[in-house]
Parts: sequence; structure tokens; C-alpha cells
Amino acid sequence: DLGRKGDPDVILVYERCLVPCAYYTEFWMRYLQYLKDNNMITAARKLLRRMCHGCLKRRPEAFVMHAMFEEVNGDVQKAKTILDESVQRFWDGTLCLQYFQFLLRRGEVRVAKEHLDETIRRLAPTSNTLHDAPKYEAVRNSLYTKRREYVGVVLSYCNYLEAKTKDVTKARQMYRTALRELQATRLGISVEGFLSGE
Repeated sequence: DLGRKGDPDVILVYERCLVPCAYYTEFWMRYLQYLKDNNMITAARKLLRRMCHGCLKRRPEAFVMHAMFEEVNGDVQKAKTILDESVQRFWDGTLCLQYFQFLLRRGEVRVAKEHLDETIRRLAPTSNTLHDAPKYEAVRNSLYTKRREYVGVVLSYCNYLEAKTKDVTKARQMYRTALRELQATRLGISVEGFLSGE
């Protein structure tokens, strides 16, 4: 039971819970949802700033949450600034796709395409130096994750090109390029696994 709307006691409980739960994105989301449900917009903004400049400052999803909140509440320029800065800092696949969708919603199609082209260029696999170095398992796992991000971004862009712009030729070209680059890395990553979502 969360008590009355905007109940100070409930807010105090949330604040106390932040001490042991500060690194859990899910808890911040729950606290934020409580503030939004009670129309406490100013308090929600303060919470989001604390989240993005505190314990979750290295979590791209925190900045996506902040940007989405600002967009929904009418401050589109603030949302754009948050996404601009966080994309330049992280170049995370999911974050970049969110920024792409944001730009499309704003009607900035050319900028959106340029952004995703740059994202694909940055995320594209380029190294095969770890093929014979299984002892670097942590590094290999990190590279594996990056390649999943890369494939996800490419496939999303291909879907956009096919569905919205009808540019099937470019979509097919990007798809084939992605497959060639993944196979060229020789890191033991199954292309079929990527495509089936495994």
C-alpha cells in the first residue's frame, strides 16, 4: 500500500530504500513512476537528475528514461540535449536507436539517417585479434555483446529502409555488409544465432 497521493511518509520510505538500492535501475523506475502517478513533475525531474549524475551515470538506459520523461512532459529541447550528450558519451546500440526514433518523431529524417549511419560505422566489428586468445573470456564476452548491438542496429535500420522509404536495395546492401563483417571477425560468433535472436 503506497498510501495517500504524494504522502511524505511514502517518499521518505523511497528515499531510505535508495541507500541500499541505488544501483538498481528498476527501483529508480518504481520511485519515478510513483512521482509521475501523483503528478509530482518537479520532484520527478530532480530524481532523474540525481539518477543520471549519481549512481547510474554509466547506465545508458537511465538517460533514455530521462529524455523520454522530458519529451512526454513537453520539454523536447531538453530531451534532445540529454540524448545528444549521452549518445556522444556512450554510443550504446539501444540508446542510439532511441535517439533515431526521437529524431524521426521530430521530423528530422536526414539527421536521423546520418546519426544511424554513424552509429553503424562506430559499432561495426573490426578486430580479429582475439580469435586464438580464449583466456580473455571477459573481453570476448564484451565484444560479443557489442556485435549483438551492431546487428540489432543494422537490422532495425534495414526494417526502417524497407518499410518507410522502400529502399530495399540499400537495406539488402547493409544486411550483406553486416554479415561479411561479422564473419570476418573470426571470433567464433554464430551469425545464425544473431539472426534467430539466440
